[in-house]
Formats: sequence, structure tokens, C-alpha cells
Amino acid sequence: MKYYTFLLLFLSTELFAQKEADWWFFGRNASVHFTPSGVASYTDGALSTEEGCSVISDKTGKLLFYTDGITVWNANHKVMKNGQGLMGDPSSTQSSVAIPRPKHPGEYYLFTVAATANSAGIRYSLINTKYEAGLGAVVEASKNTALVSPVTEKMTAVRHRNGTDIWVIGHKWKSNEFIAFLVTESGVKVEPIVSAVGKVHEGGDLNTQGYMKSNPDGTNLALALEESGDVEIFDFDNATGKVSKPISIVMPTGSYVYGIEFSPNGSLLYASAAGNGAIFQFNLQAGSDAKIQASQVLVGSSPNKEWIGALQLGNDGAIYFPIYNTPFLGKIESPNTLGKDCNVKMN
Repeated sequence: MKYYTFLLLFLSTELFAQKEADWWFFGRNASVHFTPSGVASYTDGALSTEEGCSVISDKTGKLLFYTDGITVWNANHKVMKNGQGLMGDPSSTQSSVAIPRPKHPGEYYLFTVAATANSAGIRYSLINTKYEAGLGAVVEASKNTALVSPVTEKMTAVRHRNGTDIWVIGHKWKSNEFIAFLVTESGVKVEPIVSAVGKVHEGGDLNTQGYMKSNPDGTNLALALEESGDVEIFDFDNATGKVSKPISIVMPTGSYVYGIEFSPNGSLLYASAAGNGAIFQFNLQAGSDAKIQASQVLVGSSPNKEWIGALQLGNDGAIYFPIYNTPFLGKIESPNTLGKDCNVKMN
């Protein structure tokens, strides 16, 4: 898919209804729009970033806003009122995630996460899209509300088992603790559910980097530790917010693993090795932990080992990814299919 721009790494959109993910904004002014007749690409976005960004549309697919974690732009590609000075970072892997406030139509929480375990940590701001004649505004009284620091650059969101509330999940730095914040109609519960499980996330700045994602039904989490080359897989209890049962996979030396994505049916996991331009697949139904680790298959490589960044599931059921300094998005066309028959396309 051509999009006529260059980018290093991709976006973070953890959304809950298909139409809410109709628009993607990422890279250097690039965007794509999922429509019933196909995927259209544009280059008129206001955002220019090499890493974290997020975007959300309403339940009908109408674009609401997008951000690099510092600035929020409205549907007219203008800076939203009070939409500057947020404390995320466009150099953070998952610089932000936008979620609807339960039972409050038109209101959204925008969570931001700092880069390289910076002291700004995880914060949130409330956005009301009914303000400013429907173009929205960041509610000043809520702006940059602090939650926890220091943390890695990982953050994702999972629907609660009750179908209404939402978990926003991060990971502490120099710790093995996940923190899961519950968002209800009353607001953000500032005391997180803490799970001490898996590896301690420590080392150089690169180990703060790498994605964390959930599977489609919110019962598994997976994450990447870029410097050490680890992929971790966990069970997630979306009723209690607890993380458990770690599986640790060490990727080949020099992988610099970064992107993470589950297949649409949740049976397979994909990881991108930014360092050598490779995409690996893991069979989560292989059986034992050892068999899951042994199921690692190289399913695609960029032509000249160009860096591959984030992996993102699209509304069409394919998984997309950027290839550094090329004007294309790559694509895993059949991500539910085991092995190289998943059909990875590099342009």
C-alpha cells in the first residue's frame, strides 16, 4: 500500500469498536482510512513523528482527534483547544492511548507515557469532543493528571469483562510490575492493580522500548523488550486486572524486537525485529510453554534488512507495518494462517 511518505515506526491504537479505528494517522503526515470500498491513503495530516501516536474516531467512523503525545489535533487538522503541552513524547513507543469514558458520550480519556522512563511517567487528560462546536477541547482542570513514574514506553487498553469499563495497562521501569488502572463512568481509579510477574524491565534506554498489546478478547498480553531481545506472553484477567503465567521467548541476537500484534482470532502472535527487518510468528496453541517457544517461525524479511517497526491490525483483518525509508506499508495478508502461508507482503 503506497502512502507517499517516510516513517520509522508506527502508531498505537488500542480501540474497541471497529469504526473507532477507521482512521490512522502516523509517520510524516501520513494517514489511511478504512472504508467499505477499500483502504485510502493521504498525506495531509498535521502529525509528523517517527514513533508513538494515537487516533480515535467515533462509533460511526467520523474522525475525532489524533496526537503524538504532546499535541492533539482535531478533525480539521488544527491544534485542539488546550491541546498542547501534554507530557507524552513522540519518541515514546506507545506515547498515548485514547479511550472513551464509559457512559459519557463525547468524552474521552487520553493517557500519555513518557520516553525512556522519563519522570513524567503515565498521565491522563480528559477530552470533551462536544466543546468548540464539535471540534473538541482538552479539559484544562484534568490536563496531565499524574498516575505513576518511572515506567517503560509500553501502554495498552483492554475492555473489562463487564463490557463497559476499561483497563489501561502499563509497566514499571526497573521492576517486574504491571500496573492496571480501571476507568469507569466515575473516572480513573488512581490506585492501580499491581501484578509482579515476568522479567524485571531494566538495562539501557532501549529496553524501555517495544510494544505491549492484548489479544482481541482481552485475555492475553504480549510485550517486547527491544535491547535484550525478549518477547513475553501473559494471561490477563480482564475482570480483576491481574497479569499471570509468563512465557518468555528470547529472539535471535541483534533482533531489536519492537512491534507486537496478535492475529484476529488470537491463535498466533507476531513480533517485528527492527534490527534485521524480520517478522516472526508464534503459535499460541502449540501446547506447552516450551512448544510455544519452539514454534517461532520467520515469516517475512525486508529486502535489504530495512528496519521494520510496529505491527498494527487493521479493520480489514490484515496486519500492517512500516519499512524504514520506503513509501509503503507492508502487510500480513492472512494473519490467522500458520507459517509462511500467512503471506507477508513487503510493498
